[in-house]
Amino acid sequence: MFARVKFAVVLCSVLTAISQSRAEADNFQPHADAISGSIVVNATPTAVFNAIKKSRYQEPARRRVVTADTTSCVLEENFKGVPVLGDVVCRYKEIEVGVQRIEYQILTSDKFKAFDGAWELEPVQEGKATRLKLSSHVEPQMHVPFAKQLTAMGTKKDIKRRLSHIKDSVENTLTDHKS
Repeated sequence: MFARVKFAVVLCSVLTAISQSRAEADNFQPHADAISGSIVVNATPTAVFNAIKKSRYQEPARRRVVTADTTSCVLEENFKGVPVLGDVVCRYKEIEVGVQRIEYQILTSDKFKAFDGAWELEPVQEGKATRLKLSSHVEPQMHVPFAKQLTAMGTKKDIKRRLSHIKDSVENTLTDHKS
């Protein structure tokens, strides 16, 4: 009898935790100052999601995986030549929310006070394509005139580069498999 009660208590705790994490996932809102961009990728959300995960390993001079498990990973990224700041090192955690979103948040950085945002995937064209959105909020630690505006320009450029990289990676892989 005690084993059944204990099992019921554990089961209720697990179900409560799952419903809370789903509610938190559904309520994701990017930072008010986040910069975002989007692109349509001619592939399913699953293919795009997997390409984002694969991209973690594609530029070892820029980015490396520190730790990883089934739904999250810690990355360390080197940003070269950031306006006003120079070279920046940032360690951040990515958390996967199904195949619809990958959120990331700063753990440590030598020059960023904030670095957070999300990759968001939305099926379009009856699931045959994906609208991929990348939002990023980056804030430097130092207070210098126009630092926020200069960082925003660099962030915008980096978002465009990352979105194009994922689109090209997925669509070229699909083209290669059709040949």
